[in-house]
Amino acid sequence: MSPYENRLIAESFRRVALIALTNPDEISRLREQLSTRPESLEADALAQKGIRHLSFYEQRFDERNFLFVYFEMDELDQEKASEVVRASDPNWWAELESLLVSHPRASRESAPWQRAEFMNVVASNTVRDRSIGKAVGYAAGLHLDQELWYRTLHQTNWPGVIDQMFRSHLQNWTTFMLEYGDELILFTHSEYQGTDKAADDALMQADPVTQRWWKHTEPCLYSLETDGASWTEMNRY
Repeated sequence: MSPYENRLIAESFRRVALIALTNPDEISRLREQLSTRPESLEADALAQKGIRHLSFYEQRFDERNFLFVYFEMDELDQEKASEVVRASDPNWWAELESLLVSHPRASRESAPWQRAEFMNVVASNTVRDRSIGKAVGYAAGLHLDQELWYRTLHQTNWPGVIDQMFRSHLQNWTTFMLEYGDELILFTHSEYQGTDKAADDALMQADPVTQRWWKHTEPCLYSLETDGASWTEMNRY
C-alpha cells in the first residue's frame, strides 16, 4: 500500500483542509466573522463533536483572498468534512459561507468549500502538549513541472530534517495541495511550541541536513507574493 493508505489505517482520525476564496467585496466582513466566533466553536465544545484543532487562515495574494480552514475530525469519511464542521454551528457557518466564492471543483453539497488533497505530515509527535502550541499557517506556489519531484520527496522525508524540526520546536507540519486553474498551491498547518521563533528558525537554517534538503525542495516552490520567501505565513484567526 502507499504511504497515504498506511496513514489512513494507522490514524484514528482525519486531518482536513477546506479551501475557498473570499468575495473581494466582503473581506472586512469575513475578518470580523472570523474574529467573533461563538462558544460553540471553542475547543471544548468542538471536541464533544469530534472536531479538534480548528484553525482559520486568511491571506490576500495578488487579486485573490484565500481562506484555509484546518481541523482534525473523528469522522473517517473525508467526504463528510464540510458536513461535520458545519454541524458545529450551522448558522455561523452559513453566515461565513455567504462571504465566500466556491472553488471551481466544489460539489453542490460541499460548496463553497473544496477539500484540498492531503500531501503529508511530518514531526507528528504526540508527546508534547498540543494545547500550548501556537498554530501557524503557510501557503506557497508549486511549479507545475516540479510536482512529481516534490511529491516524491515528501513521501521520503529525511529523518535528520524531522529531528531538526523537533529541536526547533515545530510539529505537525501538515501540507495539502489544491489546483487553481493552471496553478498548484500548497497550504500548510503547523504548530510552534517554543518561546523564541527567530532563534529556532536560525537553528534550522544552520542545520546541514536541512540545508541539503532545501536544495531539493526550494527550487520546486515560488512565492505567492512579490519578492517574498517561498512560504508565506498567513493571517490566523
